[in-house]
Amino acid sequence: MLDAAAFTVTLFPTVKPKPTPTKVVTLVGMAADGTPAPGFTVRDQGGSVECSSASIAAVRDDIVSCSPSAAGADVCWVGPDRRALVCGGLPWDKTITLARSDAPVPPTTKVANPTPWGLELANGAKCRLRNGGSWDGRADDYVGAYYCPDHDPVLIKAGDEAIVDNSGPMWTVLVGPLGGADEQFPPPERIAVTVAYFAG
Repeated sequence: MLDAAAFTVTLFPTVKPKPTPTKVVTLVGMAADGTPAPGFTVRDQGGSVECSSASIAAVRDDIVSCSPSAAGADVCWVGPDRRALVCGGLPWDKTITLARSDAPVPPTTKVANPTPWGLELANGAKCRLRNGGSWDGRADDYVGAYYCPDHDPVLIKAGDEAIVDNSGPMWTVLVGPLGGADEQFPPPERIAVTVAYFAG
């Protein structure tokens, strides 16, 4: 007969693995002399733009957002002459556009709560902050906040301010499809952010 002790099982509480914190990357697209920073590729020679406000993706002063939106100039570093600009494209590719302001760009102060310029998500999507334009909609009043090639966009409820939930070490966003203004869709899915890019 086996000893009763042979059947004793010690139970340990289940320990949930800690979520991997979101990696925060700050990119600097312009060198001190106003030229593109090493490692960045010039995608296009942009045209004339008007710049008067701070970029919401900036974590330091004097990074601006310019119009028109078609210029792709919502994350722009200002050159020493206050007219030449280096504007960010896709942060994970380090692509930039060169632009120029007809008037000297006024100094700007960074916003209190910056919004990431780009996101990499746990589902493999790479998403770039929306910069104007006309987008599709949905019946529940969610609107597009980030464009994610080959994936559903990152959404935000109309009227809300925070696109990214950064209340914990692992940030999250809401993702879902867009269509007609009155089209019904399932509730957005919450997806983890693996990498968040800012301009600095």
